[in-house]
Amino acid sequence: MQRSDAFIEGLPKAELHLHLEGSLEPEQMFDLAARNKIDIPFQSIDEVRAAYDFANLQDFLDIYYQGMNVLKTEQDFYDLTMAYCRRVHADNCRHAEVFFDPQGHTERGVSFQVFIDGIAGALRDAENELGMTSKLIMCFLRHLSEESALETLDLAAPYLDRIAGVRQGF
Repeated sequence: MQRSDAFIEGLPKAELHLHLEGSLEPEQMFDLAARNKIDIPFQSIDEVRAAYDFANLQDFLDIYYQGMNVLKTEQDFYDLTMAYCRRVHADNCRHAEVFFDPQGHTERGVSFQVFIDGIAGALRDAENELGMTSKLIMCFLRHLSEESALETLDLAAPYLDRIAGVRQGF
């Protein structure tokens, strides 16, 4: 390893723009699909990996939403978030600003409480166990209506103490 590589690896880092659902690894997609008895359109982890080699935004969104479909329970969201935190902590990430897409979950029948409790619980545990701080940012999906965004904001109201900001997402 070159000296500059070692220097860079040793630097503390911050992740400032990460869509949590997009951090789902192929192995975890298969595990969650099996745990939740959800069919996915892939026969193997290698096939999922190949789908992650996307050429444009639509290809990315296709795999992004396939992954999102396997997230059903509070434990799923906790596991997704904690796996992400452990991966970036291994690269010396000390702070992460994590985006999440509630509309992509509520429109599938997953309650706001389920995913916010799973995500926030993992972020809290990552701070306690790894010393990694975080902020949670809620995204509104731009292909959905303004009314849908306002309904989502109403659903988020009881949890705003856990949410640092909002933004327009994909």
